[in-house]
Amino acid sequence: MQDLNDTLIEVRKAYRLIYDYQKRILDLISFIKGRYDFIYLGGFSKFSNVSPRNGSGDLKSWSWDWLNLYYYEFHFQKKIIDKDEIRFSIFLMSDSGYFDKKKENTIQKINPDLFLEPEASKTKLIFVIGKNTWGSFGNDNWNNTNFTTENYGYEKDEKGVMLFKSYDLEKFVDENTANQTLFDFQSYCKNYDINLSVIERKFV
Repeated sequence: MQDLNDTLIEVRKAYRLIYDYQKRILDLISFIKGRYDFIYLGGFSKFSNVSPRNGSGDLKSWSWDWLNLYYYEFHFQKKIIDKDEIRFSIFLMSDSGYFDKKKENTIQKINPDLFLEPEASKTKLIFVIGKNTWGSFGNDNWNNTNFTTENYGYEKDEKGVMLFKSYDLEKFVDENTANQTLFDFQSYCKNYDINLSVIERKFV
C-alpha cells in the first residue's frame, strides 16, 4: 500500500511539473511568434493521435494520445516576404529518446522502456521554414529519422526550398540566449535567400 501511495505522489508531482513545463513552452512559442512576426494558425500532434474531444475517445487508444506535447507542431499562417510565399512551423520534441533509439534499432512507440535513457536524450525545438513550397521531410509525417535527429537540413524542388534547424531547449533559457538563437536561424535562412526578420519584443 505504501508503494502505491508513493507512486501516486510522484504522479501528482509529474502532472504539476508537466503543467509548468507546457506553460513555459506556450509562452516561448508566443515569444518566437512575435519576434518573427507570424500569426499562429494551429497545431498538430506528431507522435500520436490528438487527445479525444469531450464526449469521445477510445479506451484502447495509446496513453500518448493524451500527451500531445510529447512531439508537436506549432504551425503559423503563411505570409509574403519579398514576393515569396513563406510558411513556418516550430516542432517541439519534449523527449528525443524514441527517435534517437529508432536511428539504430526498430522499436515501438508504446514501449518507452526501450527508448534512449532520459539522461542521454534531448528536449528541443526544430524550426522549419518553406519558401514557395511545403511538405514533410522524408514524406513520413515529420517522423523521418534525418529530420528528428539531425541538426539541420534542407530540400529543394521545382517550386522552392525548405529548411530546418534544431535547437536544444537550453538555447532559450533566457531572453538573451533566446534572441541569439533566433538571430542564428535568421542567418541560416539568409543563406537560402529567405529574409526572415527579427523584430524587437520582450520575453514574457
